Amino acid sequence: MLGAGNAARLSECSVVIRAEACSWDDERCLVTTYVRWFLDDADLLDMTPIKARDLIVKCFYEAQKETIAAAGKRIGQVQNDDQLRNTVIGAVRLAFRDAAADFDYPTKVSLMAAVQILARKSQQWGTPPDIVEHHRAQIERVLQILPGEES
Repeated sequence: MLGAGNAARLSECSVVIRAEACSWDDERCLVTTYVRWFLDDADLLDMTPIKARDLIVKCFYEAQKETIAAAGKRIGQVQNDDQLRNTVIGAVRLAFRDAAADFDYPTKVSLMAAVQILARKSQQWGTPPDIVEHHRAQIERVLQILPGEES
């Protein structure tokens, strides 16, 4: 159940309208809503690399679900929430692969590298810079409390 503070946080969002040379009744005009996801203090308890990875997936899902859904719709693939989550997990897995890291056995270093790759992808997909930075800052809070690698 959401407390009053969390409900207020969830209502904060930015809206970007992408409409290139089309009228308002043209279905090619897309309105994309980017929701700012906020960590809950409880999310930071008992932090492990696996929990951090799962929070990265959750964060990326909240930040990119509208973009991914719109891209699927353009090619005739409407996805439900479970399919969108699987698409996001696939994107995060690719970020780990691009970082030469293992999604199933993340380390603090591999998590940091994957976050940088996901931020770049988000920017390439047209996510507004303030949204990318907000989500990166949320995940940096997670990574800061994650114990460092043992030498």
